[in-house]
Amino acid sequence: SFLESRVRTAAWLRSKHEIEATLNDRQLALLEYALAHPTAEFSVPEHRRFHGVSQPTAYKDITSLIRAGLLHELRREGRRVIYGPTDRLVALARECPERHRR
Repeated sequence: SFLESRVRTAAWLRSKHEIEATLNDRQLALLEYALAHPTAEFSVPEHRRFHGVSQPTAYKDITSLIRAGLLHELRREGRRVIYGPTDRLVALARECPERHRR
């Protein structure tokens, strides 16, 4: 099930000692998507709308993932910043057992 997959992915990510941050459900959802779609792109407004959270909360979610080395800035489109998975996350995606079950 979806919930079981999320729990397994969360446990797998936490087992990778490279992932130091405590990940909330929104961050896990973003990372799960990025693991399944290594060329995915994200923005704070999209993350905010998708999860129904405030702009500061969405920004904090993404900046925490940047500090963890999992997302990075790809480009700017006016005032909007587009983020994507780092090479580190793409490498983790190749190892992720959940990715291969989908």
